[in-house]
Amino acid sequence: MILSHYHTLTDLGDNSLALYSFVTGRLHITTEAVYKQLKDGNMESVNSSIIDELKRSRILLDSAEDDVVESSESEKLRLIILPTGECNLRCVYCGLQKDGIGKISTRTMDHIVLFAEDRLTEKQYKGIQVDWFGGEPTLQIPEIRNLTQKLLSVAEIHSLPYTSRIVTNGILLNEENTKNLVEECKVSFVEITLDGSAAYNDVRRKNADGKGFYDKIIHNVERLCDLDVTVSIRCNVDRTNVDGVFPLLEDLQRRDCHKKCKLYPAMIHSWGSESGGLALPVEEFAELQFNVLKYMYSRGFNVSKDDILPFSSRKRDCTAVDKSAYVIDHHGVIYSCTETPYTGDRTSVIGTVRRSAELLQHRVYDIPHKILSECQKCNVYPICGGGCRKRCLEHGRPECIPLKYNAKQRIRFFLETEDLI
Repeated sequence: MILSHYHTLTDLGDNSLALYSFVTGRLHITTEAVYKQLKDGNMESVNSSIIDELKRSRILLDSAEDDVVESSESEKLRLIILPTGECNLRCVYCGLQKDGIGKISTRTMDHIVLFAEDRLTEKQYKGIQVDWFGGEPTLQIPEIRNLTQKLLSVAEIHSLPYTSRIVTNGILLNEENTKNLVEECKVSFVEITLDGSAAYNDVRRKNADGKGFYDKIIHNVERLCDLDVTVSIRCNVDRTNVDGVFPLLEDLQRRDCHKKCKLYPAMIHSWGSESGGLALPVEEFAELQFNVLKYMYSRGFNVSKDDILPFSSRKRDCTAVDKSAYVIDHHGVIYSCTETPYTGDRTSVIGTVRRSAELLQHRVYDIPHKILSECQKCNVYPICGGGCRKRCLEHGRPECIPLKYNAKQRIRFFLETEDLI
């Protein structure tokens, strides 16, 4: 028997250790002496009940061949549709270029429907998931409504469940648009970007006239929190707005949105722009991420055990390597990566909806075996799956996630928090 790569060890003091599996999410308290025996392979010296518990948690395995995390390719046909490349904001870190000018045509929408039909004929899926992305997708609400009805018909013909999500800046989520998206377009998950409180967000996220929209967006968040949808706020963070995260959390609590919506800080990367130099080092971001989790829990936000201690029985992959996921821009061009449309980077293009029979394979982001093999030995690999393939290839090294640096803090916090246990 051997210890799995996919666990972490946390020193609790007084000769006590916490063992946590990133595969099963199970946590065990043991002693330094017992762990040394396990690490040295002296299994016969360890109580059989401890051995059995650790095997059930996949912290202890029969052999090295068992220490494998399978891929988590989606069982749904996932279409990430960009109905326009245009946006009503000019965010400082965004790299939208002139390729984004224009909106999706009726002809392209019809080809998307045919494309979906072709995929459902080729492979047996358990559902259809449509993600509206952009540009700013809410600029094209009529097109979203039109295409949704056609895709809902496809789902009905194939007797498949249909789910939908949207990523938006939230400016146009007025009462009418929200009602159309939720009731007619079956959107059940809304992710809104707010880069801190008004003083920070409205500096970074302005329209062409220099106007910010924090007050309008936060009012729309309040409306969403009264509906039967999941609301997630992504706070893009770099050195220029890190101090705006907690004031935003305070505002959400004042407005009584904290029990319904979730917020997560996201690292800024260079997305077709030069803003990547403002990014926080991952270790520093990990500290912020942990402090945000602690703050939200202490203030009654919707924080669960899984938010504190994530786990995954299957390796989490992004769209770049998920062969069931297709990113489709308003021209009908199909990409394997959500970060490349409208940036001028054509490396992830795999075809068009008009010629769906000639699709290329999602091979462009296969990272070198030497790099991937090192990732596969890392204890958080089930959660990150090797991280962003695009940035790994660009930088020649894997992009480690904050969990790698704050897992021990999370475990100690979990053990100190009775309500979570």
